[in-house]
Amino acid sequence: MSEPFRPLFGDRGNVRLFRVLATVYVVVLTIGLLAPHRILSSVAGIQLGQGGDRLQHVVAFAILATLVMRAEWTKTLVGTFLLLFVYAISMELVQAITPWRLFDLGDIAANLVGIGGGMLLAAAYLRRFQAAKKSSNSRA
Repeated sequence: MSEPFRPLFGDRGNVRLFRVLATVYVVVLTIGLLAPHRILSSVAGIQLGQGGDRLQHVVAFAILATLVMRAEWTKTLVGTFLLLFVYAISMELVQAITPWRLFDLGDIAANLVGIGGGMLLAAAYLRRFQAAKKSSNSRA
């Protein structure tokens, strides 16, 4: 008989929680990526230059990648990367057809840096989690 599916990051309850968090985050991020800049700056109360905008993209997509990996929306790292890459490209393409946003290759590059960083962060957590679990099992 085959062994039941074992989630990468622990029990199924955590995966369910992270699926909800990742879904909510995708909705909020999509709104943020498609809203006019003037609305965002009035809500946030700050004006960011080009460097600040790139940093926002890196951080936002690093958080997204970490949540998606924890949510286990895909079974492989390549699948996770492709899913996030398609989302990043899609958001820029939609921005290209909206009158208040612009398509920007620099944003795509920043998104990819964030995706890579978030996936590395989640993978490091996984490695640490598995090492801790292995050491606790060896003590028992």
